[in-house]
Amino acid sequence: MSKTTKGAEYTLPDAPSDGISTVRFSPTEPGRLLATSWDTTLRLYDVERPALLGKYETSAAVLDACYMGSNPKRVFSVGLDPAVRGWDLETRTQVTLGSHEGPVRCVRYSDLHGVAVTGSWDKTVGIWDPRSTAVQPVGRIDVGSGGSGDNDGSATVIAAWAKSDPAPGSVTDPVTQYGRYMQPERIFSLDIVGHIAVVAMAERHIYLYDLRNMKETLQRRESSLKYMTRCVSCMPNGKGYVCSSIEGRIAVEFIDPDPAVQANKYAFKCHRRQAEGVDVVYPVNALAFHPTYGTFASGGSDGMVYTWDGANKKRLRSYPRHPSSVSSLDFNCNGSLLAVASSYTFDEGEKDHPEDAIYIHPIGPEEAKPKKVESKA
Repeated sequence: MSKTTKGAEYTLPDAPSDGISTVRFSPTEPGRLLATSWDTTLRLYDVERPALLGKYETSAAVLDACYMGSNPKRVFSVGLDPAVRGWDLETRTQVTLGSHEGPVRCVRYSDLHGVAVTGSWDKTVGIWDPRSTAVQPVGRIDVGSGGSGDNDGSATVIAAWAKSDPAPGSVTDPVTQYGRYMQPERIFSLDIVGHIAVVAMAERHIYLYDLRNMKETLQRRESSLKYMTRCVSCMPNGKGYVCSSIEGRIAVEFIDPDPAVQANKYAFKCHRRQAEGVDVVYPVNALAFHPTYGTFASGGSDGMVYTWDGANKKRLRSYPRHPSSVSSLDFNCNGSLLAVASSYTFDEGEKDHPEDAIYIHPIGPEEAKPKKVESKA
């Protein structure tokens, strides 16, 4: 299905041929969307036309990607091979920032500090400087065909990344502790807000770091949820984060360790349904905050997407069930669109499943607003 009616959901053409791991909107261009896949590609879409603008191939399944902060032309990707890659979407070039010792599950970029932060199944968090002259050029990528070319212009590629301008408002004394930091378990998800990195791991570990001092853990926590963490996402206001588990639950957490603040944390059930009198529970795979209102969306293996008002503990809306698991979702930079990856996540093992697809949901002006809570007399 292609785009048909203004205001109605639609799917993007040329979807990945294997599982979709991430959908990520541009930080400044509301109609540009990046998607990563187990088919070893990154794909760039214009969701307004809609059309595939470019396809970039790597040597292994791509598990995550992010933009270089507010720079819409550069992205980072990680996957089943240990390399941390940087891509210039404009010049069609690729560099390697460094490597882990195992598959890399997640990547985020700190505009404030000018570093890429990665989490790997090798039990380390990596801090990488994309402006370092130590980055290695891979070559020029043929956008659209996915083929890689020769390495002509390697010196130019390195110089271009090394002289990247710092983001407006970035700290004058950026992170200098580059490298990899050992964690107690495999990293499943991470997110960044301000100076804080929230790292979710196996065995329900959640560690908080201050990016200005990676040598010390700011806080060591155990997830409020009883089962394996699937996703973590930070509140835009920097006060906390939400995390989800494989047992159909979401926890709303706060960063300030003050007991009075911690008393406000809570968890709730979601992504469940009744089948023959039995409560069937689904993993909550994806979380994303609305950039304007601070409300958030969740996506589960039940194919459902819900929006939530975390401050008032209210569900705002449910969307029609998608054909397969929701593996990832993201709001665009002005909050007018929600991208949803409908892609089987193999929770029930190998089986026939619907084709992978990327849905675009237009978000109405009142759709993601928090609930008004009437004051008690």
